[in-house]
Amino acid sequence: MDQQLYTKLINLREQIKNKSVKNKFMRTSVTVCSDDTIKSIVDLMPKNVNEFKKIQAIDHAFIKKYAKRFLTEINHHIKTKYSYSRSNQKENEILQKLSNKLVNINQKNRLLYTNRLTKKTAFDLTQLGEKNVTKILDDFLSESTNTHVITKVNYEKNNSKALNEFNSIKQLYRTTETVRIEKGQELLYIGYPYVEGKLGSDFKIKAPLMLFPAQVDIVNNEYQLKLDKSRDIIYNSTIIIANNKFNNKNEIIDDDVALEINKKSYIKQAIDYFKRYNVSIKNQYHCFPEAFVETTSSTFPNYSDERLHIKGYCVLGSFPTYSNAIQRDYNEIVNNKVISKLVRNLFVGMNELNTESLKIQTKDEQQLVNDHNETAESELFYINELNYSQERVLSEIEKKDAVVIQGPPGTGKSQTITSLISQAVLKNKKVLIVSEKKTALDVIYNRLGKIANFVMYIDDSNNKDAFYKKLIASLELDETLVEEDNRILINAKAIDYEISRLNDLEKLLDTETRLESSLRHLYMNSKKLNLDNPDVRLLYKELNSSKRKQFTLVQLLRLRSVFQDNKLVERLLSYKDGKKYDSFYTHYQTDIKETDLYLSTKDLYEIPFYVRLYEQFGFITKYRLRKKTKGLNKKLKDLFINVGGKQKKKIKQLMFDDVERFLEALNAYPDYHFHKSVYDSMQTIEQKYFDYCFYLSRKLNLNFSDINEHLINVLTTIEIDEFESKYGKILITTERYPNIRERISELAKEKERLTFERLYNILQANIKSVYREQSNRLNELKRKCESKRRWSISKLIKEFNIELFESTYVWLLTPEAVSELLPLKETLFDLIIFDEASQMYIENAVPILYRGKKAIIAGDTKQLRPSKFGLGRIDYDDEGYDEYSGVLEEESLLDLAKHRYHEVMLTYHYRSKYEELIAFSNYGFYDGKLHVCPNPHKPLSQPIERIKVNGKWIGRQNEAEALEIVALLKKIFAERQNETIGIITFNATQKNLIMDKIEEECLYNNEFNNEIASERLRESSDQLFIKNIENVQGDERDIIIFSIGYAPNEYNRIVRQFGWLNSDSGENRLNVAISRAKRKIYIVTSIEPNELQVDDLKNKGPKLLRKYLEYTKAVSENDSYTMQKILYSLTNHLEMKVEDKKQTTQFEDSVYLALTNAGYSVEQHVGTGTHKVHLAIKDDNTDQFILGIELDDTLALTSTKERDYYRQKYLETNGWNIHRIWSSDWWRDQDKEVAKIESILNNR
Repeated sequence: MDQQLYTKLINLREQIKNKSVKNKFMRTSVTVCSDDTIKSIVDLMPKNVNEFKKIQAIDHAFIKKYAKRFLTEINHHIKTKYSYSRSNQKENEILQKLSNKLVNINQKNRLLYTNRLTKKTAFDLTQLGEKNVTKILDDFLSESTNTHVITKVNYEKNNSKALNEFNSIKQLYRTTETVRIEKGQELLYIGYPYVEGKLGSDFKIKAPLMLFPAQVDIVNNEYQLKLDKSRDIIYNSTIIIANNKFNNKNEIIDDDVALEINKKSYIKQAIDYFKRYNVSIKNQYHCFPEAFVETTSSTFPNYSDERLHIKGYCVLGSFPTYSNAIQRDYNEIVNNKVISKLVRNLFVGMNELNTESLKIQTKDEQQLVNDHNETAESELFYINELNYSQERVLSEIEKKDAVVIQGPPGTGKSQTITSLISQAVLKNKKVLIVSEKKTALDVIYNRLGKIANFVMYIDDSNNKDAFYKKLIASLELDETLVEEDNRILINAKAIDYEISRLNDLEKLLDTETRLESSLRHLYMNSKKLNLDNPDVRLLYKELNSSKRKQFTLVQLLRLRSVFQDNKLVERLLSYKDGKKYDSFYTHYQTDIKETDLYLSTKDLYEIPFYVRLYEQFGFITKYRLRKKTKGLNKKLKDLFINVGGKQKKKIKQLMFDDVERFLEALNAYPDYHFHKSVYDSMQTIEQKYFDYCFYLSRKLNLNFSDINEHLINVLTTIEIDEFESKYGKILITTERYPNIRERISELAKEKERLTFERLYNILQANIKSVYREQSNRLNELKRKCESKRRWSISKLIKEFNIELFESTYVWLLTPEAVSELLPLKETLFDLIIFDEASQMYIENAVPILYRGKKAIIAGDTKQLRPSKFGLGRIDYDDEGYDEYSGVLEEESLLDLAKHRYHEVMLTYHYRSKYEELIAFSNYGFYDGKLHVCPNPHKPLSQPIERIKVNGKWIGRQNEAEALEIVALLKKIFAERQNETIGIITFNATQKNLIMDKIEEECLYNNEFNNEIASERLRESSDQLFIKNIENVQGDERDIIIFSIGYAPNEYNRIVRQFGWLNSDSGENRLNVAISRAKRKIYIVTSIEPNELQVDDLKNKGPKLLRKYLEYTKAVSENDSYTMQKILYSLTNHLEMKVEDKKQTTQFEDSVYLALTNAGYSVEQHVGTGTHKVHLAIKDDNTDQFILGIELDDTLALTSTKERDYYRQKYLETNGWNIHRIWSSDWWRDQDKEVAKIESILNNR
């Protein structure tokens, strides 16, 4: 209940009562209404005064005296609370231009002008003969459901009239069936009679006056036609809209249903109906079927008057009628000049968060969200399993008015939507789900289970049978309701508690240490000390008791590697050893050459001898010695100059001070000088590290290499010991991790069950409340449902709108059905969810957004955009940039919304059993960012199988491939285990050819015919389909068969006829097609990939097709190297190349080594995606993976819940047996962790 409005109405009532008390003529206070009555008013939210009559406990006196005042308060509240405001001039212009895009006022619209009949869209029933067409019309006018055989399956190789009729009706049937399956729209009608003439100054009209709903069924190879009683006979109101357009009117058409058809006066009834809307038709009371006459602009009849003239054309055709209803919405919006916040934000973007929607949280909940980027479980409601990205969507919509969901193929978009529905309903909100694709609505509806009993699903606004059946079922209530309790909240708190334990652990592991790295990185990049080693024990004691040199972990890892070079260390130690001669070297010149230091062996012997003599004797003896050693003196003099330069005297003095040491230094200098240059060339941090290790080695009398090897482990151990002594209770959580995960899983499943149960009860209780406590018209509604002549859906919803909208929380409709059936009422829904929004034109979405407070826009910009074949759709040229730019430039709702609203991407792929089926899509379109589960088991055959045939591409079709597909179907039917099948082609011509070949085979092969017939009896989502790439979005099947089609033509040339694949964003069609398979793909092709010459083409579609053919060939031939090479060539997101060595951590390498040493066959980095399984143990006998091992270094996953719960849950759901090794546990006791793995494998 809207508490604010309730308070306002209570205050209004008190104001009325107080005013009456002040009136001196009033002797008693006025009783306006009770609190319960005000509650009913708030719940039912009447739109006008008359709707107050439908509320129980409201009498005539209240309606006469107070209804207007209460209605004014309600309307004011809606406009102020939900930001509905006057639209400005620019917004009105945008709305008008969007409206004009819908208006199909041109001669391509078959409801306005048909100059000739095409096989795909129409068939002239007079071709069946006057007798047959008269019988058909007689049954349709009398609303009889008699069947009429209009053609039989015929594949004779002649050009007979029967064959031509079959081909025409077959193509029309397939056209309307495609629309029915894809959009849920029944477009097959008999148009009769037609009117001909002109509207306005010169707009030609040649269109059906009335439309009789038709149904064609194929029974025993016969095409049988009958009246579709589930839909109403209608007048062609498009003629009225066109007339209004030419006369600048925005007149609203109330109803176009033709009620109480009289066989004798139906034409007069039709003329009178159109006369009410100022469309003049020449009076004519009888009409007889006549053959359709083709016309051109020059042969079109030139009528003398301005009236339309009736013609007896009788056409079975495809007549789309729904855009008229959307047009009416625009007329009302423009006339009212009011725009909603959602629509305005779509036009110009969101400026701020909806702070009112941010629920105040407890301090603990806030801490949980702020510290760990998690959403409190009490804020989430779901009826099926979620992953982290899906959970984010549920969280974001509570904070924002609109959210865009980017949902790549198979990422659980419909699953997310069902949980969004449950969350909204449990928060007392009404939800509308809209999609252009019937298959998308079907999936959502089916996922809701028995809750769907209370969901109003209308995929065709003319299908009365389905609507009334659904409505009657929703009124049959289960009287045993479970009372509301707080079990969901208790459950949520329990989940939050378990997650908080993991949060505490992860937060601690990510805490930065004095080594400037997280505790986790210390565990991952070091080993626990072996204190039984006396050298290690001595080093540990020294570092733990003294002030340590500070290096970071990153530095220590690099420096240890640097000084594992024995030659380098040898030179540096030699340099250190040479520093004992520093008292000599400090006086040396810097540019000494080795030749300058040369002394002969004789010199080295004589110099010490004569120096000692020189020092022992007096002046005369020294004089004689100098004369006798004149040559040696000359050498020494040169030596002093070469070595000392200006300090030659100092050098001479040093020699006389200690001649032996002087000569030692002189001899060692060349090596010292070289080793010093090595030392000097090192970075400062390297010098610092070497000096420190050298110092320790001298002090502790330990080998330098041992110091280098153990230093990082000692320093990390000291840090780890401090943390473990303080936080041991938290770190021990790793031991309990499996139990915590299992507990969370159990609680989540229980929450799903409780939520589903609560949802079911709320939906039922609400219906009871409306019909038993608030409205007094339940019996009247039931009578309308059981009436033989039922109202149209729109009429019944209009009459019972208060009851239906208050009792039904969830509605599923197509865009056209929304405008056709639902009132254009502000805030009619709390949440509107658009599915497959990439295929919805902006102009179709705006009137729907107008009806809501919040919106979810779900789709995928890498999939199909709206069809360019929009009838009469107007495109506007760029008129200059302003804040509204984009509204008229972008095509789809998703294209525009992604620039206006907050965006969340779903990242976990579920559809494909084998990663090869989705890998190309992942890399080619999503930069490898999707979580794709690596194959837990090796498939028995390649997931993609290539079949090469010798086909020809003639007339845009390939007969050899079509025949091969029929043969392949036979094989699959004989071998399959009930797998579902889909066939995809790259154009409609090849699709029709394959359908023809299948149909022809059914004529002559009873077994095959029975298989095809059984396919039609399956659920619609499981039936065999044959589609081209334009129509497969939203579908999925176990087995997908591709007919590539392209091949040499009759002249042995490959013509590049890629159609829409070669258009802008044409590659999106390829992405949709290649991502439909769940288990297997067959590629039936007539060419090798390199035969497609596409390098010079501008657009990406054909180029990616060739890449895909290369990829599928590699997979089919089990060429994993080529497959990986192709995948990595598709994206710039990844730096890794196929030739690169796999990047691992010391932690991972250590685990790998320990397991291989234990005798296990282990693979690293299993999978083709970027999110791989770290290690996987294989069974050597079966070559299958038996255990996946995940390590806790998945740092790309920032959420604790994703890292420690959702990631493993995803892998296990897809068939993996997963064991987690924590770096802290591995650091403490590797043998114990290996023993755990041995136990798991022994007990499997």
